[in-house]
Amino acid sequence: MIDAVLVPAGPGAARREPRRSVLRPAGPMAAGGVVIVINQQRGAGRHLEMAATMRAGPRVAAASYAVLAVASRLGRGLIGPLAAGDSRTADEPARHLAVVGLTHLALGRVLVALSAIEQPGGGPLLNALNIVHSTGISRIGGLPARAYHAPDALYRTIAACDVAGVVGIAAAVRFVGRVGRAARI
Repeated sequence: MIDAVLVPAGPGAARREPRRSVLRPAGPMAAGGVVIVINQQRGAGRHLEMAATMRAGPRVAAASYAVLAVASRLGRGLIGPLAAGDSRTADEPARHLAVVGLTHLALGRVLVALSAIEQPGGGPLLNALNIVHSTGISRIGGLPARAYHAPDALYRTIAACDVAGVVGIAAAVRFVGRVGRAARI
């Protein structure tokens, strides 16, 4: 997924820089726990339990991501200077988190679900969903950001795509359920 902010690069110009975030790695790490349980269920022949485990993973992640999302939103004035590295760009991460911060709750749940489907053979589905998410952000949000030389539209698009990504959870649960039913046959 695209994970960047626009930062000033001179008069009337901006460049993309990676968004430095402690929030994103938590999703794949939590997904590791989901994958371990799913693999244990597969190994024990409890294939029908796999979809329920897959549904539970994003719900469990929601609790920790709720705290992280609120903290990033409320602490955006402190996070900006730490993440930016220089005073010229310190305001931009705070501005970004003001728009996108609370949507990390949705994004965290999505990251857990999508990271977990990679293990049982869901790589192509994961790639397709990532392409849709990345294209939505870069094309839909990037056009007005470039046209108006302001990142606000990009940030709103990132937030909308993060929330819309919740659809990916349903796709992930369906995929794992199919894998479980196929393994049972």
